[in-house]
Amino acid sequence: ELGVFECDGVRVGVTICYDLRFPELYRALAWDAGCDLILHPAAFVRDATFPMYHQFVATRAVENGVYLLSVSYAGERFGSSVACPPWIGDVPGLAAPLAAASLGTAEGVLPLVVEPRHLEAVRRAYPYRRDVHPRLRAPPAQGDRRLQRERRVGGEGVGVRPDS
Repeated sequence: ELGVFECDGVRVGVTICYDLRFPELYRALAWDAGCDLILHPAAFVRDATFPMYHQFVATRAVENGVYLLSVSYAGERFGSSVACPPWIGDVPGLAAPLAAASLGTAEGVLPLVVEPRHLEAVRRAYPYRRDVHPRLRAPPAQGDRRLQRERRVGGEGVGVRPDS
């Protein structure tokens, strides 16, 4: 079951550390559960995977048009919490570009304000939810044997002709 709650009129989803690598979870929270903010408590250690941490956060926020607050354990081997808006850069209709913010390794406070006006402007300018192919939007119905076969044989239909 998805972790979702409401706070001061904002629908909030919750994921944890390793979940960041699964875009389907973030899409379910944003698109299906209607979350505008996703909280992501984590403990990203500074190992070979650490350089991708902020890129994953930015990608999940932007591809879903949501705010994402990823809070990592502080310390020399961890740190670098990041607050990401639903877009990074200029957005038509907004006076200033949107930007992510992050902390270093020390303990600190990373404020994030969910701005409904920013969410609306981003979703209007970059309508991913509207443009996604219908077959990617919902799981196949029980009776759709062709889609079930494609997934079983080719992994999401890759390399499998619809008439095979």
